[in-house]
Amino acid sequence: MNTHKELYRKILRLLPNLDDIPISKEPLLLEKEGKVPLNVHVLERQAGITILNLSRYPRNGHGELVPDPDVEIRLDSIKKEAMPTVYIGQGDRVELDEADRKRQPEEARQLDRAVNSWLVRLEKQGFNAVGQEGGR
Repeated sequence: MNTHKELYRKILRLLPNLDDIPISKEPLLLEKEGKVPLNVHVLERQAGITILNLSRYPRNGHGELVPDPDVEIRLDSIKKEAMPTVYIGQGDRVELDEADRKRQPEEARQLDRAVNSWLVRLEKQGFNAVGQEGGR
């Protein structure tokens, strides 16, 4: 199975109403009792392409909000693929566009695996859309 097609399916299971989420300054907040909320932010839309930001911001030991993780994903509704392009979390920052993915295939696979694992964990935690609220 194509990893990007699988990521696309997982995102649509998490966000079945993705096409209805507006581009806005405030993210949609997904909550699950006892879990750090998930911020869903549609950054951009073009013909068949949606740029989506998914992030969680738990507090560290000093009470500061820290990204864990903060992920940007390019969704192609025509190809039905989702390609992570930015990952920030636990002191790491990875940015890969399509050209970078070709030059750095192992790093691209690691990014895809990290985002896939995170989406699996979110799904197991049972996140549900609860409406527009302030995020970070």
